[in-house]
Amino acid sequence: MSSLLKLTSTIVHRPSASAAASGRPSAAVVWTHGLGDTPHGWAMLTQSFARAMPHAIFVHPAAPNLPVSCNMGAVMPSWMDLLNIPVTPGMEDNGRDLDESVAMMHATVDDIVASENIPADRIVLAGFSQGGALSLVSALKYPKKLAGTVVLSGWCPPKADVNALVAASPTKDGKFFVGHGDADGVVVPSCGEEVVKVLKQNGVAVTSEVYPNMAHSSCGKEEKDVLEFLKEVIP
Repeated sequence: MSSLLKLTSTIVHRPSASAAASGRPSAAVVWTHGLGDTPHGWAMLTQSFARAMPHAIFVHPAAPNLPVSCNMGAVMPSWMDLLNIPVTPGMEDNGRDLDESVAMMHATVDDIVASENIPADRIVLAGFSQGGALSLVSALKYPKKLAGTVVLSGWCPPKADVNALVAASPTKDGKFFVGHGDADGVVVPSCGEEVVKVLKQNGVAVTSEVYPNMAHSSCGKEEKDVLEFLKEVIP
């Protein structure tokens, strides 16, 4: 499976010239968007993160265009098939396209390690909604320990058996941030609760936040919390 790092659709924020002069980047964040979105949806936010973390690069890959069952088979940017919306814990799940997307994420991490000389334990996988679910599974299935994982408004894909993945994952020794809005009608709040429960019952270090009155989106408080988390795990 090919890496997403060098595709023209991928947005990469690199340290400024002045920051780069002091040395190569020493950390990376791979940030994946949600269903129907593009890398541009989160690029402005991480551009501000990059200014606050001049030692890190931020990589925004684009999901492939795939048919999505819950949207009557319409083709759109999607990391995995969804049979129903809202997403709920234990929902029906056919698992279609998830393994291929995980393989692309792993190839992208491998490419960062090889081309940027950044070790895996200085790389964070982060994502929103579908991207959060993908980041969770990709981090847990990666064969080496990653620095951390950010799951925003995401869920445990049932076909992935996240509980079993955590138990066997080198990244269970990494750190996780899970954020969710209590007014989310697209990925219901209990999905975020399930992610936290599965991680904690396997002894994983989790920072979790529920944001009042936040729907399926983000907010200033969550963005601040994520930035502080990233500064902690890849200082």
